[in-house]
Amino acid sequence: MNDAYSDRRLSTRYDVITEVGLSSSAGRTTVQTRDLSKGGLCLLLPAPLPRNEIVQIELSLLLGPNAQSEPLVLSARVAWCAQETQEQFQVGVSFADLTEDHQVHIETFLEFLRQGFEVSGDQVE
Repeated sequence: MNDAYSDRRLSTRYDVITEVGLSSSAGRTTVQTRDLSKGGLCLLLPAPLPRNEIVQIELSLLLGPNAQSEPLVLSARVAWCAQETQEQFQVGVSFADLTEDHQVHIETFLEFLRQGFEVSGDQVE
């Protein structure tokens, strides 16, 4: 990613590889994340999504070694899409219309990441 684009980011991104539910014009599926910030996610998909499409994300946040939130259902807008390999696309989405409760959950999760917890799949190490 080029430095000019990175400089435009509004919030720090954290490497988070986990599965989320995705509902889009292509249907409902489970996809993997690449990173997370308080403003959005980078998703790995087998097919592209059009820029500005509104999608629904089901995200369960890991809040401790044995604590997981109820799935948060979040609206998001596709900000960008780039082909990574023949079979995989990176899709950046920005959260839309987050409730205060959703913001608190995401900030709590990001605080765990800032403190050095590593997330892989569905476990915090």
